[in-house]
Amino acid sequence: MSLCFITQQIHPDAVTCLNDAGIRTRYATAPTMEAVIREVGDADAVITRDLGFSEDALEAAPNLKIISCHGSGTNRIAKAAAAARGVLVTNAPNTNSRSVAEMTIGLLLAVVRRICEADRAVREGNWEFRYTGPGLELHTRTLGLVGFGAIARHVAQIAGQGLGMKVMAWSPSVPADVFRAAGVERAESLDDLLVASDVLSLHRPAQGSGRPTIDASALSRLKQGAILINTS
Repeated sequence: MSLCFITQQIHPDAVTCLNDAGIRTRYATAPTMEAVIREVGDADAVITRDLGFSEDALEAAPNLKIISCHGSGTNRIAKAAAAARGVLVTNAPNTNSRSVAEMTIGLLLAVVRRICEADRAVREGNWEFRYTGPGLELHTRTLGLVGFGAIARHVAQIAGQGLGMKVMAWSPSVPADVFRAAGVERAESLDDLLVASDVLSLHRPAQGSGRPTIDASALSRLKQGAILINTS
Protein backbone atom coordinates (compact mmCIF):
# COMPACT_ATOMS: atom_id res chain seq x y z
CA MET A 1 0.00 0.00 0.00
CA SER A 2 1.38 3.41 -0.99
CA LEU A 3 2.20 5.97 1.68
CA CYS A 4 1.52 9.70 1.37
CA PHE A 5 3.50 11.92 3.75
CA ILE A 6 1.83 15.26 4.56
CA THR A 7 4.00 18.12 5.78
CA GLN A 8 1.23 20.40 7.11
CA GLN A 9 -2.43 20.15 8.01
CA ILE A 10 -4.91 19.67 5.15
CA HIS A 11 -8.67 19.24 5.26
CA PRO A 12 -9.75 15.93 6.88
CA ASP A 13 -11.92 15.17 3.84
CA ALA A 14 -8.78 15.08 1.69
CA VAL A 15 -7.17 12.58 4.03
CA THR A 16 -10.34 10.45 3.95
CA CYS A 17 -10.29 10.57 0.15
CA LEU A 18 -6.71 9.28 0.10
CA ASN A 19 -7.45 6.55 2.64
CA ASP A 20 -10.57 5.45 0.73
CA ALA A 21 -8.37 5.09 -2.35
CA GLY A 22 -6.14 2.68 -0.45
CA ILE A 23 -3.37 5.19 0.31
CA ARG A 24 -1.92 5.34 3.81
CA THR A 25 -1.26 8.82 5.19
CA ARG A 26 1.14 10.13 7.79
CA TYR A 27 1.61 13.68 9.03
CA ALA A 28 4.92 15.29 9.96
CA THR A 29 5.07 15.76 13.73
CA ALA A 30 5.94 19.42 13.20
CA PRO A 31 5.59 21.76 10.20
CA THR A 32 9.35 22.18 9.81
CA MET A 33 11.79 20.99 7.19
CA GLU A 34 13.88 19.35 9.92
CA ALA A 35 10.92 17.17 10.89
CA VAL A 36 10.17 16.39 7.25
CA ILE A 37 13.74 15.29 6.57
CA ARG A 38 13.73 13.15 9.67
CA GLU A 39 10.33 11.55 9.10
CA VAL A 40 9.57 11.33 5.36
CA GLY A 41 11.27 7.93 5.19
CA ASP A 42 9.71 5.46 2.76
CA ALA A 43 6.92 7.73 1.51
CA ASP A 44 5.83 7.25 -2.09
CA ALA A 45 4.13 10.65 -2.26
CA VAL A 46 4.29 13.98 -0.45
CA ILE A 47 1.68 16.71 -0.02
CA THR A 48 3.18 20.01 1.07
CA ARG A 49 1.91 23.55 1.47
CA ASP A 50 4.01 26.69 1.90
CA LEU A 51 6.70 24.69 3.70
CA GLY A 52 7.83 23.30 0.36
CA PHE A 53 10.19 20.36 0.00
CA SER A 54 13.94 20.81 0.01
CA GLU A 55 16.70 18.94 -1.79
CA ASP A 56 17.77 17.42 1.54
CA ALA A 57 14.20 16.19 2.08
CA LEU A 58 14.23 14.69 -1.40
CA GLU A 59 17.44 12.82 -0.60
CA ALA A 60 15.81 11.47 2.56
CA ALA A 61 12.95 9.92 0.56
CA PRO A 62 14.38 7.21 -1.72
CA ASN A 63 10.94 5.84 -2.71
CA LEU A 64 9.40 9.20 -3.56
CA LYS A 65 7.53 9.41 -6.86
CA ILE A 66 5.50 12.62 -6.61
CA ILE A 67 5.44 15.90 -4.66
CA SER A 68 2.06 17.60 -4.71
CA CYS A 69 1.84 21.27 -3.73
CA HIS A 70 -1.40 22.10 -1.90
CA GLY A 71 -1.69 25.44 -3.71
CA SER A 72 -0.19 27.12 -6.74
CA GLY A 73 3.28 28.21 -5.60
CA THR A 74 6.04 25.66 -6.12
CA ASN A 75 8.99 28.02 -5.55
CA ARG A 76 9.89 26.33 -2.23
CA ILE A 77 10.10 22.89 -3.80
CA ALA A 78 13.46 21.67 -5.11
CA LYS A 79 12.07 21.19 -8.61
CA ALA A 80 15.38 20.76 -10.42
CA ALA A 81 16.50 18.06 -8.02
CA ALA A 82 13.11 16.38 -8.28
CA ALA A 83 13.27 16.42 -12.08
CA ALA A 84 16.75 14.89 -11.99
CA ARG A 85 15.36 12.07 -9.85
CA GLY A 86 12.28 11.61 -12.05
CA VAL A 87 9.99 12.76 -9.23
CA LEU A 88 6.86 14.54 -10.47
CA VAL A 89 5.94 17.94 -9.02
CA THR A 90 2.32 19.02 -9.27
CA ASN A 91 0.31 21.95 -7.94
CA ALA A 92 -3.29 23.12 -7.73
CA PRO A 93 -3.48 26.48 -9.50
CA ASN A 94 -6.60 28.66 -9.26
CA THR A 95 -8.35 26.53 -6.66
CA ASN A 96 -8.14 29.28 -4.05
CA SER A 97 -7.53 32.29 -6.30
CA ARG A 98 -10.78 34.04 -5.45
CA SER A 99 -10.30 33.44 -1.72
CA VAL A 100 -6.82 34.97 -1.78
CA ALA A 101 -8.10 37.90 -3.82
CA GLU A 102 -10.85 38.56 -1.29
CA MET A 103 -8.29 38.34 1.54
CA THR A 104 -6.16 40.89 -0.32
CA ILE A 105 -9.08 43.32 -0.48
CA GLY A 106 -9.90 42.59 3.16
CA LEU A 107 -6.36 43.43 4.24
CA LEU A 108 -6.44 46.60 2.17
CA LEU A 109 -9.69 47.77 3.74
CA ALA A 110 -8.36 46.92 7.20
CA VAL A 111 -5.35 49.16 6.58
CA VAL A 112 -7.10 52.17 5.08
CA ARG A 113 -9.97 52.15 7.58
CA ARG A 114 -7.61 51.26 10.48
CA ILE A 115 -10.01 48.51 11.51
CA CYS A 116 -7.64 46.59 13.78
CA GLU A 117 -6.50 49.77 15.53
CA ALA A 118 -10.09 50.96 15.94
CA ASP A 119 -11.17 47.62 17.38
CA ARG A 120 -8.36 47.74 19.92
CA ALA A 121 -9.16 51.35 20.83
CA VAL A 122 -12.86 50.60 21.43
CA ARG A 123 -12.02 47.60 23.61
CA GLU A 124 -9.76 49.88 25.66
CA GLY A 125 -12.49 52.52 25.97
CA ASN A 126 -10.60 55.02 23.82
CA TRP A 127 -13.46 56.73 22.04
CA GLU A 128 -11.20 59.61 21.00
CA PHE A 129 -9.45 57.31 18.53
CA ARG A 130 -11.79 58.46 15.76
CA TYR A 131 -10.22 61.93 15.90
CA THR A 132 -6.59 60.80 15.77
CA GLY A 133 -6.19 60.60 12.02
CA PRO A 134 -8.02 60.81 8.72
CA GLY A 135 -9.38 57.81 6.91
CA LEU A 136 -8.57 57.10 3.31
CA GLU A 137 -11.06 56.51 0.52
CA LEU A 138 -9.89 54.07 -2.13
CA HIS A 139 -12.19 55.41 -4.84
CA THR A 140 -10.10 56.81 -7.75
CA ARG A 141 -6.83 55.77 -6.07
CA THR A 142 -4.34 53.75 -8.11
CA LEU A 143 -3.86 50.09 -7.30
CA GLY A 144 -0.65 48.59 -8.66
CA LEU A 145 -0.49 44.83 -9.08
CA VAL A 146 2.92 43.15 -9.20
CA GLY A 147 2.13 40.09 -11.28
CA PHE A 148 -1.07 39.49 -13.21
CA GLY A 149 -2.01 35.87 -12.72
CA ALA A 150 -5.39 34.51 -11.62
CA ILE A 151 -5.33 36.04 -8.13
CA ALA A 152 -4.28 39.47 -9.34
CA ARG A 153 -7.00 39.44 -12.00
CA HIS A 154 -9.64 38.75 -9.35
CA VAL A 155 -8.21 41.58 -7.23
CA ALA A 156 -8.35 43.89 -10.25
CA GLN A 157 -12.00 43.04 -10.84
CA ILE A 158 -13.02 43.61 -7.21
CA ALA A 159 -10.99 46.78 -6.80
CA GLY A 160 -11.91 48.29 -10.14
CA GLN A 161 -15.58 47.40 -10.38
CA GLY A 162 -16.34 47.28 -6.66
CA LEU A 163 -14.24 50.07 -5.20
CA GLY A 164 -13.80 52.32 -8.20
CA MET A 165 -10.01 52.17 -8.12
CA LYS A 166 -7.77 52.73 -11.10
CA VAL A 167 -5.90 49.47 -11.65
CA MET A 168 -2.48 49.02 -13.20
CA ALA A 169 -0.40 45.86 -13.35
CA TRP A 170 3.08 44.76 -14.31
CA SER A 171 4.01 41.28 -15.45
CA PRO A 172 6.72 40.51 -18.01
CA SER A 173 5.18 37.11 -18.78
CA VAL A 174 1.52 38.03 -19.43
CA PRO A 175 0.51 39.07 -23.00
CA ALA A 176 -0.82 42.58 -23.55
CA ASP A 177 -4.23 41.31 -24.72
CA VAL A 178 -4.86 39.80 -21.26
CA PHE A 179 -4.52 43.25 -19.71
CA ARG A 180 -6.84 44.73 -22.32
CA ALA A 181 -9.47 42.05 -21.77
CA ALA A 182 -9.41 42.76 -18.03
CA GLY A 183 -9.61 46.52 -18.52
CA VAL A 184 -6.34 46.99 -16.66
CA GLU A 185 -3.57 49.36 -17.66
CA ARG A 186 -0.31 47.55 -18.40
CA ALA A 187 2.76 49.13 -16.79
CA GLU A 188 5.79 48.97 -19.04
CA SER A 189 8.14 48.38 -16.13
CA LEU A 190 8.07 47.67 -12.40
CA ASP A 191 9.48 51.13 -11.81
CA ASP A 192 6.58 52.72 -13.71
CA LEU A 193 4.17 50.77 -11.51
CA LEU A 194 5.93 51.74 -8.28
CA VAL A 195 5.86 55.49 -8.87
CA ALA A 196 2.20 55.46 -9.93
CA SER A 197 0.72 53.31 -7.16
CA ASP A 198 -1.13 54.50 -4.07
CA VAL A 199 -1.50 50.83 -3.14
CA LEU A 200 0.91 48.11 -4.25
CA SER A 201 -0.24 44.49 -4.04
CA LEU A 202 2.20 41.64 -4.59
CA HIS A 203 1.12 38.61 -6.60
CA ARG A 204 4.43 37.33 -7.91
CA PRO A 205 7.00 35.10 -6.18
CA ALA A 206 10.62 36.04 -5.65
CA GLN A 207 12.89 35.84 -8.65
CA GLY A 208 14.58 32.56 -9.49
CA SER A 209 17.80 33.84 -7.93
CA GLY A 210 15.97 34.23 -4.62
CA ARG A 211 16.33 38.01 -4.84
CA PRO A 212 13.09 39.67 -3.75
CA THR A 213 11.04 41.51 -6.34
CA ILE A 214 10.43 44.30 -3.84
CA ASP A 215 13.57 45.40 -2.00
CA ALA A 216 14.64 48.59 -0.23
CA SER A 217 15.31 50.32 -3.54
CA ALA A 218 11.83 49.46 -4.83
CA LEU A 219 10.20 50.63 -1.60
CA SER A 220 11.98 53.97 -1.92
CA ARG A 221 10.25 54.52 -5.28
CA LEU A 222 6.76 54.34 -3.76
CA LYS A 223 4.81 57.47 -2.90
CA GLN A 224 4.99 58.78 0.64
CA GLY A 225 2.24 57.01 2.59
CA ALA A 226 1.70 54.30 -0.03
CA ILE A 227 0.29 50.96 1.15
CA LEU A 228 1.94 47.61 0.48
CA ILE A 229 -0.11 44.40 0.59
CA ASN A 230 1.71 41.07 0.35
CA THR A 231 -0.29 37.88 -0.19
CA SER A 232 2.20 36.46 -2.68
